[in-house]
Amino acid sequence: MNTRNKEGPAPTRTERKTTTEGGIPDAPLTAEEQEDFSKLEGIVAEGLDKMEAGIRALVEIRDRQLYRAQFTTFRKYVETKWSCSVRRAYQLIEAQR
Repeated sequence: MNTRNKEGPAPTRTERKTTTEGGIPDAPLTAEEQEDFSKLEGIVAEGLDKMEAGIRALVEIRDRQLYRAQFTTFRKYVETKWSCSVRRAYQLIEAQR
């Protein structure tokens, strides 16, 4: 007998909240949620800044072939050093542009 819900998974806490016509939740943030939101936005901003700097460094390593003392190709460098596919490395580089 199949006991799975045919309508899909139960809605998440966020999905249960009603929204206004423009899609903005009706329920305002509590003081605790606002504090958490501010802290988390700071973490996101810092992380994005660091990610952009990291990608710029990766571009320079690639362009100047600074990996060549230890690796024969950029592919081998990113796959070995960063456990990242060269495809993903190029996706990050393109997304940063």
